[in-house]
Amino acid sequence: MKKQCFAAAVLALASAACFGYESHVDAIISQVSENVAKIKATCPDAVPMAFWDFDGTIIKGDISEGLEESGRVLFKGLVERTIEEGLCPTYGKDGGWNQYIKRDYPAMKEIGLWLAWPYNAQMYNGQRVSVLDSFCRSECERVYRKWYFDSSVRILKALESAGVENYIVSASPELFVRAAADTLGLPSCRFVGIRVEIDGDMVTSRVVHPLPMGEGKVENVRALVLARPHGVAVAAFGNSYSTDGAFLRYVATQPSLPGGAKGTAVMINGGADRPGYSEHFIKVEQNATVAEPNMAIPTAAAALTDKLENGDTYSLKALPTELVAQAPEGQSVRFSLEENATTGYSWEMEHNASECDVTMVRKPADNGLVGTPAQSTSTDTACRSASR
Repeated sequence: MKKQCFAAAVLALASAACFGYESHVDAIISQVSENVAKIKATCPDAVPMAFWDFDGTIIKGDISEGLEESGRVLFKGLVERTIEEGLCPTYGKDGGWNQYIKRDYPAMKEIGLWLAWPYNAQMYNGQRVSVLDSFCRSECERVYRKWYFDSSVRILKALESAGVENYIVSASPELFVRAAADTLGLPSCRFVGIRVEIDGDMVTSRVVHPLPMGEGKVENVRALVLARPHGVAVAAFGNSYSTDGAFLRYVATQPSLPGGAKGTAVMINGGADRPGYSEHFIKVEQNATVAEPNMAIPTAAAALTDKLENGDTYSLKALPTELVAQAPEGQSVRFSLEENATTGYSWEMEHNASECDVTMVRKPADNGLVGTPAQSTSTDTACRSASR
């Protein structure tokens, strides 16, 4: 009979994201970091800046319009949700959404997006900013943060930790995208969307130009760089050639960056190449969200039992309710379950098979999105003998 040790740790399914992630993440972080180092070596006071589209780039889907796949609604956008809650003065709770989505919005899109997208901000004319902001922040926390692309969040956080300031430049209403600030751990002043003038605490219908779409995004990026002392645009991320291509190309083709650095432009899920644009971009495909990262080992059972070799990396598609891990006698196994945008916490579990003990510690992540101090330490261990 040979003594074996088992470790059991009970976690909620949404407690943490596991190890595996999409392969382009490290390469993009590395390229941007190398260029930042070149800039800093020449201009130590330089402030590197990265610019992100939001819909389809950070969030899978659209914060305004929602997300459908195969005819199934995965989440509703803030336009529909605010109408449902009676927060849109232009449309009533009863029948308002149907009027918007079946008549008004399609008619404006037929004329042009330059009309339809600003309308998504204008239709809140007469609503209090504070009321709308409170609801949108709550929805970002409750719903939308779970639909952020895992890879985009990883890159954004890594750049922010390295001293790169991240900015959002979106064609959704600024009142919507700013509400996502806390869920991304960024100051709300770094979020630019389609703006309307604010009169005290009241939304108006007066649109502020330039619109952050197409070439207008280039103008907004330039303005943000010029407004930031020693600012340098080092990276840009988007998902559409028509609405993001111009500002991605602008960042990628800037002349004479300090130290011979070059801007990095990343096109995410952009589809077919466009001449004049795509040769300047890193093109990537990504699908995993922070709620369901792209993991190496799919698990369907509520509990997983697997024999681990010393030094193995253990990855899961979804964290089961109970994880039971077996290690050879005298060897150590370590699990690190990284923080994600849902919790902002790290989970660590150490198991020394020779001593048959497990320690699981809940702690705030060094660069967590929430940063709330840990409230408790949780340990649930089990050890037994087994024959081989």
